[in-house]
Order: sequence, then structure tokens, then C-alpha cells
Amino acid sequence: MPDSFIGHLFHERSERSILYHNDGSNQFRDVSEEVQLLHESWSGDASPLDANDDGWIDIYVVNMQGNDE
Repeated sequence: MPDSFIGHLFHERSERSILYHNDGSNQFRDVSEEVQLLHESWSGDASPLDANDDGWIDIYVVNMQGNDE
């Protein structure tokens, strides 16, 4: 399909990113709002890293419709 990778050009197709926390025993809960991950653009990927070198793991979200978060 020639248009397979242009979905990010249509903002109406976007969905919010969801971050799940493992509570143990195969139980996960949505903590997106709790950690202020209020990202509603077309996300391409996410990577854990210590972006600001403070010793805490950050999550870098790649955004295909604007600024990365």
C-alpha cells in the first residue's frame, strides 16, 4: 500500500499514549495521568533513558505529529 506510513499526517487518527505500571503478579495499571504522560499525538516509539542525568529513568516518546516528549 503506497500510503501505509502516512497515517501520522491525519490528526484525527491519533490516540493517547498509555503507560502501564507492573504491580506484580501479572497485574498492570494505567499510570499515564499519574506521571503526566498526556500525549495525544501519533507516537512512534518510546525509550527509557536518563535524559537529564539525575539518576532517574525518564521515558522519551517519539512524536510523529509534533515535538517529542
